[in-house]
Amino acid sequence: MNLDRAHHVLSYDPDTGLLIWRCRINSRAVAGSVAGHFTKADGYIRVRVDGFLYLGHRVAWLLHYGAWPTLMLDHVNGVRNDNRIANLREATHSQQIANSIGFSKRRLPKGVWHSGNRFTARIQLDGVPRYLGSFANAELAHSAYCEAGNKYYGEFFCNGVRKS
Repeated sequence: MNLDRAHHVLSYDPDTGLLIWRCRINSRAVAGSVAGHFTKADGYIRVRVDGFLYLGHRVAWLLHYGAWPTLMLDHVNGVRNDNRIANLREATHSQQIANSIGFSKRRLPKGVWHSGNRFTARIQLDGVPRYLGSFANAELAHSAYCEAGNKYYGEFFCNGVRKS
């Protein structure tokens, strides 16, 4: 979809992140209604235009900036269906991983593994795991992980806990 077609069929509210149909393109896409649907499997909004399925956050970027993003798009707050422009930024794959909260079923903090009676801290840099040390407890290991994360990823770093 090019920018002209996107502007013809959709409008975008950068404050709410909603895409709105400008015109009726099929029986479900009625002018004035919210465009797209929430995909429960991965948490993203998707919108179908002219038989093609697009990720809502990428269409929002196109409508707001006038061009498709050159990199992946990262949701700053980690909420995949929050497509407000203030919550979207271009990112590399490594930056996106750094902004993730990690494994939801783990009992240990992000970046920490239990090995024997010690806790090790590791961080991934450009797809390569880096050993950060062995520690007496999980808190010390997580602290080392957070220090490295802030150093290497800056604003993209998430320590594994989301603020509401």
